[in-house]
Amino acid sequence: FGRLNTVVRTDNYKVNANMMSYYFYTNYNEFYSQYSSYIGDMLDTSISLKEQNYSEATETEPAVTWYDYFMEQTVESVKGLLYYCEEADALGVKLEKADLEEIDAAIEALETQAATYGYSTNAYISNMYGPGVQKSDVRKAMKFNALANKCMARITEDLAGKITDE
Repeated sequence: FGRLNTVVRTDNYKVNANMMSYYFYTNYNEFYSQYSSYIGDMLDTSISLKEQNYSEATETEPAVTWYDYFMEQTVESVKGLLYYCEEADALGVKLEKADLEEIDAAIEALETQAATYGYSTNAYISNMYGPGVQKSDVRKAMKFNALANKCMARITEDLAGKITDE
């Protein structure tokens, strides 16, 4: 059902609920890795993020859960990602064979991890990134990431030649 629900869209790109789940868990896992030495002081990883407050309610603002916190960050990140995908189209930036081979290698790594733990690839991916998320969702999300990153690199390169000491 997640593939049928568009969560964020631009003129030419859309992120469905399964892709958003991939981005959400990627965001959460990066946070967890960065703060792993004291994550227990911030949140309880044994219970749902939806049941834990990131901030308490005030007179003017409702309480924010850790889920809300991560989802808000993820939505903003995805909006930026789609902006760069649109800009890539405008600049004629495309994914090349080498870009797609990197994505294939990342998918193969997931397949290897799945086999190591005795799961099918889609079951492993669903366990990692949320119910219903499959290899095709991850591949599409990775393609959006690669295109956005390639566009950002192109813009940075173009600007580098235009910036002077003056």
